[in-house]
Amino acid sequence: MANWQLRLLGLLLLILVAGCGDLPNTAKSIVITPSTGSVGINKVQQYYATVYNYSNQVMVKTVTWSVTGSIGTIDATGKFYAGSSLTSGTIMAQADSASTTISVSITDKGSISGVITDDTGAKGASTYVYLNDQPTLGTTSDLNGNYSIAQIPVGAHEIRTRESMNHLAASKTVSIEAGTNSALNLTLPTRFSATENIVDAGGVMTVYVTVKNNGSTEAIGVQGIYNFYDYNDEGALVWVGGSTKNFGNIAAGHSETASFSMTTTTYSNYTKVVSCSSY
Repeated sequence: MANWQLRLLGLLLLILVAGCGDLPNTAKSIVITPSTGSVGINKVQQYYATVYNYSNQVMVKTVTWSVTGSIGTIDATGKFYAGSSLTSGTIMAQADSASTTISVSITDKGSISGVITDDTGAKGASTYVYLNDQPTLGTTSDLNGNYSIAQIPVGAHEIRTRESMNHLAASKTVSIEAGTNSALNLTLPTRFSATENIVDAGGVMTVYVTVKNNGSTEAIGVQGIYNFYDYNDEGALVWVGGSTKNFGNIAAGHSETASFSMTTTTYSNYTKVVSCSSY
């Protein structure tokens, strides 16, 4: 290889090494948090910028903030001051030649979100929840009982669920602020209450059950399923008996009583499930 070729190769290597040495101190990308969303009119929202170098490592770097549209102003620390106009725009963060933007809307509405459960702790799946004063503002919870409702006017609102076959309606009052999400969990009361009177006599256990329909409508085809358990000689919990009792139709606020017997007088605990076919 000629001398001039060697000198050229050395120069290229020098440039390459110098350039690589600068990469750890050069911004490659920026992430803004929170990443999107709404800000209430005349509200203040703090934004943060995380800067990454070419090795995808977090680095300390001065960030320049700016806004587009008539959404408000932002200072050098990322604190955003929303304006009074209902409009949309963007916020940009820049460091070196790297930059990123997020969309921001100025709103006079708020939102709520939460989890629906029943009074046993089970998830309230597929439960309709809505604003009592604006029933069209509502949604159905997912399989885990999660729900969220957006675009709610500012002020106090009663949030309700609908009565169902097995649960009563639940309700709570929440105060909504512009651009703010309020957390609101709801617990569904059980439609049916059941009490038992258990009598042991001559090796036969008789269970007297009274079921009350606490709902506002008649419950059709009410049924109670009972299972009793006890420990065997090995200390394992085993089923020792049970019964399914039909209570027929029970009017709102009324009770019905039924009984069943088993040829056992010993048990450690029992379970019950009371439900109806329609209401």
